[in-house]
Amino acid sequence: MPRTRWIEPRESRIPPEFRAVIGGHPIVAETLIARGQDTIEKGLGFIDPDRYRPAPSSDMPGVEAAVERLTQARRRQEKVCVWGDFDVDGQTSTALLVGCLRALDYTVSYHIPHRERESHGLNVNHLEPIIDEGVSLIVTCDTGIGAVEPAAYARSRGVDIIVTDHHDLPDRMPEAIALVNPKFLPEEHSLRELPGVGVAYHTARRLVQELDADLNPETYLDLVALGIVSDLAIQVKDVRYLLQLGLRQLRKTRRSGLRTLMTVAGVEQSFISEEQIGFLLGPRMNALGRLSDAQPSVEFLLGADEDQAVSFARKLESLNAERKQLSDAVYASARHKLARDPGLMKGAAIVLADPQWPLGIVGLVAGRLANEFQKPAFLLAEIEGGVSRGSARSVPGIDISKAISAQAEILEGFGGHPMAAGLSIRTEFIDDFRQRVDLTISQIADGTAGAGDLMIDAYLPIDSIDLGLIDDLERLAPFGPGNPALLFVAKGLEVIDARPIGKTDEHLLVRVETAGGLEKELVWWNGNDREMPEGRFDLAFHARSSSYKGIRQVQLEWVAAKAHSPLETDLHETSALIVTDCRFLSNPSEALKALDKAGTLIWAEGTRSGPITSSTRVDLQSARELAIWTAPPDIGILRSALRTVKPERVHIFSLDPGYGSLKSFLAGLAGMVKFALNNSRGEISLSAAAAGLAQTERAVIYGIEYLANHGVVSVLERSDEGFVLGEAHDRVSANLPPDPRLERSLKETAAFRAFLRKVEPDWYRRLD
Repeated sequence: MPRTRWIEPRESRIPPEFRAVIGGHPIVAETLIARGQDTIEKGLGFIDPDRYRPAPSSDMPGVEAAVERLTQARRRQEKVCVWGDFDVDGQTSTALLVGCLRALDYTVSYHIPHRERESHGLNVNHLEPIIDEGVSLIVTCDTGIGAVEPAAYARSRGVDIIVTDHHDLPDRMPEAIALVNPKFLPEEHSLRELPGVGVAYHTARRLVQELDADLNPETYLDLVALGIVSDLAIQVKDVRYLLQLGLRQLRKTRRSGLRTLMTVAGVEQSFISEEQIGFLLGPRMNALGRLSDAQPSVEFLLGADEDQAVSFARKLESLNAERKQLSDAVYASARHKLARDPGLMKGAAIVLADPQWPLGIVGLVAGRLANEFQKPAFLLAEIEGGVSRGSARSVPGIDISKAISAQAEILEGFGGHPMAAGLSIRTEFIDDFRQRVDLTISQIADGTAGAGDLMIDAYLPIDSIDLGLIDDLERLAPFGPGNPALLFVAKGLEVIDARPIGKTDEHLLVRVETAGGLEKELVWWNGNDREMPEGRFDLAFHARSSSYKGIRQVQLEWVAAKAHSPLETDLHETSALIVTDCRFLSNPSEALKALDKAGTLIWAEGTRSGPITSSTRVDLQSARELAIWTAPPDIGILRSALRTVKPERVHIFSLDPGYGSLKSFLAGLAGMVKFALNNSRGEISLSAAAAGLAQTERAVIYGIEYLANHGVVSVLERSDEGFVLGEAHDRVSANLPPDPRLERSLKETAAFRAFLRKVEPDWYRRLD
């Protein structure tokens, strides 16, 4: 069990009018208040970018001077070179500026430094041939704010430099035509936390405005989203706003490179989220800059032809696989050092060095160690001449850039952001650096929540989570630095099974059981070498949605566990719903008849409810009393029914409606298919079929795919509402092989119905 503290949710008074306007689950309104969105205007602007008021591009320091010089360059038909960086922020910044300048008829070239040969930033050796080719204006992106000597060299050759950057301001800055950097702004300004691609976007946007050009800068927001997430930008104010718009653009982008990259990475474009950028797309693009030459990424991001896009995406895939292997090797080496010398773990930060570590990999492993041990991590590799260079990754609450800058007198160079930074140092000073940075970070963290503390957002029963709730909570997305993913706690769980998953069995799929007997599965990322809790425990977890073959489903992610402790008070008050328990009556049919006669709305699916009038989930309506005759297949359908009917009293019978076995379900589904072919041109409604079989829509989808895969029926058309089918046989063969997905879905429904047979009636009162 971990030793980190679990910080209880903060109690806050939610104004009734605020909760009413925000709507949905109370956790949404409570989270908005807790995260500083404490007015209706702020709250709505946070969850809906169309309600947010962004700062104008003209607020960006230096942008007016930059636009004036760029306008002059266009008028004079000068040659312009965009100088970027090799990480994803630099790649997307370069592509954005190059794409925009091309569209505005500039003569433009670009240069992205090679990590091993050039390192970050401008350098005279590579400026010289660019200037020799006749370039008279250089525009940097995601770099340049400290390029004093290169800027002086360019000026000596009669070349102007425009710096667009976002890194912290050094003591000396270059003499340039314009320094476009949000760090000149006050800390509270909404543009201050923009990454390099955000600065490039506002520069391009302001240029388009000045030229009154027929070009929509928002078409580049897909690139902005990639850069924001991959650079770990603080997702507040305008950064969050641009990411929200960027995700919209990314979900509909026509850029062949991005579409191919998503396909290769296994990402469904219409469902792409910030999490998939961070864990699937960003690492592939970063692998290019870490292990190869990032220069070709510009054409790939702007829209290479299909063949080139496929070839380049495969190269990224290969480099990413190599990156994983090298990362695992460096991680194993780092863990060996920690095991051999436990003293390296005792400080406020981890500082490790090895001359054999690849420079392009150390940042990734630093991030992995920081996440694992919940403290900042520094990994350094000796390059040449007794100098070591490396990367640092931090944890929430510790500004690693400030911690590094405090050691400036013993460093050769440094730069970065609160969560990620780089540095170079003479190798003999590393031990001194370790002691000094440990003291600095201890002082930064003093009096604040510990870096390893878990900030709990809410207590949430694991059996209350469905896609409807996830959709509601994801109004608070995108998540990341500055707006962390919601962290929930479920009480009194017990592990009943765990099995390794992943290419190297590094992850775990854990099946847990609630106190009420309901089983749920969670993914424990990189959990295969972790200690499994024994007996009843409390679990901190994330709840998200995932997509498989276009079907969205709930994904629960294990974060941490500790010994079970009773929850003294519920987070939310229970409702005034009156629940009548009819589950164990000797003659339930007679009771149902009496309720029907009294005008009670009867909810029954998949089985006859006798000579009474009943409704399924598709035709429920508001009523004062509701009788639940058959047990619903999952909690989402039950919660949706209660929200639709809004009853004052519920009578629970929760009988098994049938169709629970694979054979009976497929037989019933085949009968529906036959009816649809004979009576409605093969059209079958997903919701109606699910209600008729008393199962989930997911089970119906799996069932129809199963029948289609075995030649029982063909799918002519498919939509969110249902299917158009053809070529059905009269019945399902008894010899068809089993289908794991469908059987799993039916078992989950059976488990939920078993839970409903023994749960306390008051449980229903907590569903609303």
